[in-house]
Amino acid sequence: MSETSPRAISGFRRWYALALLTGIFAANSIDRNVMAVVLEPVKAELQLSDAAMGTLVGAAHTVALALFVIPMGLLADRINRVWLVSGLVILWSALTSMGALANSYLSMLLMRAGVGAAEAGSPPASVALISDMFPAKQRPTALSTFYLAAAIGTGTIFLLGGYVAHHFGWRTVFIIAGVPGLLLGLLLLTTVRDPRPPVRPAAGGFGGSGRDFRLLLANPALRWTCIGGTMASVGQVAVFAWLPSFLIRVHGYSLIDAGLATAAAAGLGKGLGTLFCGPLTRRAARDRREKLWRYPGAALILSVPLVWCMAGAGSAAMAATLTFVLAMALGSWAGPSAAILMAGVETSRRGLATSLYHLSTNLIGGFGALATGAISDWLGGGKAIAPALAITVSVNLLAAGGLFMACRRLSTMPEEEEQA
Repeated sequence: MSETSPRAISGFRRWYALALLTGIFAANSIDRNVMAVVLEPVKAELQLSDAAMGTLVGAAHTVALALFVIPMGLLADRINRVWLVSGLVILWSALTSMGALANSYLSMLLMRAGVGAAEAGSPPASVALISDMFPAKQRPTALSTFYLAAAIGTGTIFLLGGYVAHHFGWRTVFIIAGVPGLLLGLLLLTTVRDPRPPVRPAAGGFGGSGRDFRLLLANPALRWTCIGGTMASVGQVAVFAWLPSFLIRVHGYSLIDAGLATAAAAGLGKGLGTLFCGPLTRRAARDRREKLWRYPGAALILSVPLVWCMAGAGSAAMAATLTFVLAMALGSWAGPSAAILMAGVETSRRGLATSLYHLSTNLIGGFGALATGAISDWLGGGKAIAPALAITVSVNLLAAGGLFMACRRLSTMPEEEEQA
């Protein structure tokens, strides 16, 4: 049975599905970051160490995601993706709300790991689903809209989570954080149809998986896109992890003001960059896929002098302004890089390809914060966080090069039938 062509899907249906998937990805960001918002009250009530809290905030989620992202990608290429995304968002949202019941380190650890495992499958399946619903020329805009959800979710939980925790307690934050995903999952399940029929695996199970891996790993466009996206993720993680500390140590911000400035940058600044990068990428590329790197590449290159200027800013106002502009630049690569990835991968392997991409960007990209901290310590600590951030974000030059090389490889590959 052949899949439904993007041209056969009405404009309303595809944009409605995109809106729901974007909302689900925002719920993903909310539930992923909720622990960071209530870190201090959870630590005090459960009497945990900083190391234990560090595990709950980061490692528990990341390790579980890394373990499950490849199996989830294989699953996304073989079963109904609407059912998969709906089931996963309902599962992780329920586990998030159940965090309110945690009364020990172990119970909270298991719930956070469960959230990470469930969230591993949603982005690959969603990206593949969106790519099948939208023609190639519209994908940069569609995928940039999807990745806008990360900024929306992060900004929402940091802006509202602290208020709810202060007035109603940290357990209430967990309960409320899980509600949007539960509702959106049910809505997706009952109102959206996967345009692609499920692919039946061979009798032995997921037959052909080894061949799929070999073909994808031999795909130069995929390799270069992973390199570009991973380097960009290193810089982005470093900035948003250390930005509050930079503002406090270098410019004397209070904890509250640093939090608000970071929320403005991570939510509004990055969100604006993500919102506009889709149409600007298409305009710069002139609907030619081998030129999709132009706008995100330019934004990544621009981020390097921006971060050095931010590091050397002489006033708090100038630092805040440059921080906002830097966040816009850092929000301009995720959607276009996903479009480049999808342009170089067959429809039947898009779920697995996206899983490999997310595995690389999450695992290696997560070391951006660690690298910045290590460089800061080596430079003497304290205000040395400023040059440490600038040094780490300079890897964005490599990120731009990776996207450029990926698009060069695309020029040697056959066009998709839907583009004809």
